[in-house]
Amino acid sequence: MMPSHLRIFLLSCILCTAHAKYKPTWESIDSRPLPSWFDESKIGIFLHWGVYSVPGLGEWFLERWTIKKSWKSFEVTHSYVTGGDQEAVDYMKRNYPPDFTYDDFASEFKADLFSAREWANIFLKSGAKLVSTYQPEIIWSDGDWEANATYFSSLSFLSWLYNESPVRETVVTNDRWGQGTSCKHGGYYSCQDRYNPGILQPHKWENAMTLDKGSWGFRRNASYRDYINIETLLKTLAETLSCGGNLLVNIGPTSYGKIPPIGEEKLEQMGEWLKINGEGVYGSSPWIYQNDTTNSDVWYTMKKEANDCPVYAYILKWPQDGIISLGSPFATNETTVQLLGFEEELKFDFSAGKQGIYVAFPNIGSVGKWAWMLKLTHLQNGCHSGEPLSSEHQVVVHLI
Repeated sequence: MMPSHLRIFLLSCILCTAHAKYKPTWESIDSRPLPSWFDESKIGIFLHWGVYSVPGLGEWFLERWTIKKSWKSFEVTHSYVTGGDQEAVDYMKRNYPPDFTYDDFASEFKADLFSAREWANIFLKSGAKLVSTYQPEIIWSDGDWEANATYFSSLSFLSWLYNESPVRETVVTNDRWGQGTSCKHGGYYSCQDRYNPGILQPHKWENAMTLDKGSWGFRRNASYRDYINIETLLKTLAETLSCGGNLLVNIGPTSYGKIPPIGEEKLEQMGEWLKINGEGVYGSSPWIYQNDTTNSDVWYTMKKEANDCPVYAYILKWPQDGIISLGSPFATNETTVQLLGFEEELKFDFSAGKQGIYVAFPNIGSVGKWAWMLKLTHLQNGCHSGEPLSSEHQVVVHLI
């Protein structure tokens, strides 16, 4: 008979082996399925907030304030009076003594006007959902250009994260885990800032973009024109979701803890639009066509339901003559067309057995603004989803 202590030891080893599903190799790490909640959520909010918010000239202020940087040794040589970016150097000359260091900004990073409730309300108005008990659902790594994955111990960390951490079943990671990993390894791909390929991708991806066109962190010298408008934000959303991506929207708070009013306005406008059109956003999937075949201002998503696969058309420009022509949908006698936010079904025309549809729009003042969404049901090609394909096939599908 096997001794009890040996049985316990063997059982423990078996359990440990069974639990350690993901090994510290890229082949194993990359085999983990992406938790479905990430693809279904579609939109996230990103914040760049740190001591660089004190000078308020962007998150790369330290680098702009230096003579040179040695990437191999990770040593930074500073010149606080001469050299570096002229705007940053002039700012320091005007406002700080010559012996002032970057670390000294920490004492001025007080966030004395920060209100968690105020931030939560802003994010709620943007359409976001909040958590009451924090456990990280996304580990968003960055700085991968600094060193390789071995230096960062990325594989051992990801193996622990997926096998043993309290969030191992739900956590999502990106791809910036060391030199050469971006767009190749990890969870979803972010590839590069503002990544927006414009065609369907074979791997889940994210477009991390920022409302301030020139910076991720707060800039005291940013003008109204330096921020993207709501039309551009919604166009980026449509392009991203149609091609299978998620959108990550960044804003840089001030050192005293306030979200810039212009950024707050953009987030609230996005939330206002999502209240009307969120049906075609959350939980959607790419359709067989991403961009309409005849109208470049129309992008598509779809949903799979029990008896149908409704297709959602993102309309970026209101038709001037009240009629919009769509080349991709294949209508049937059962097809219906609805403008989200408008109660009545829309009138439309099509030729039996042919692809393409003409839709009559109501008065523009009667529904929404900035961008609009059509819901088309019972299309002959409605259930032809945009499954991940080879890049060669993707281009063919996109251009049909």
